Amino acid sequence: RLLITETPLQNNLKELFVLLNFICPEIFRRVKSDVEKNFLPKKELNIYIGLTEMQRKWYCSVLEKDIDAVNGLTGKKKGKTRLMNMVMQLRKVTCHPYLFNGTVQPGPPYTTDEHLIQNSGKMIILDKLLK
Repeated sequence: RLLITETPLQNNLKELFVLLNFICPEIFRRVKSDVEKNFLPKKELNIYIGLTEMQRKWYCSVLEKDIDAVNGLTGKKKGKTRLMNMVMQLRKVTCHPYLFNGTVQPGPPYTTDEHLIQNSGKMIILDKLLK
């Protein structure tokens, strides 16, 4: 193969990939099934867990903070934005309540103690699975 170019690569990853794909297509045109044939099929297991006491407190706090948006008493466009923001806050609550400013954490910041696990339902299950 012969490649004649006048301009150097402009630090563009896509341009680099196209160039490498042109030079060595047998290396850069692989698919996942060609790379590894011994993979077992993917198996998913959904585990439903409850919220801890701290998570429930923060969940109710987020819902009560903007009760008008929950009840649909705001304008259509503004209400949708407020609901989307609320959903994002509720997702943060379900991940871990310490993601919010103002949560009371024992000890100095960034401690790695048992309270990190005990205040999040996901972390409790993950801790049990890893033991």
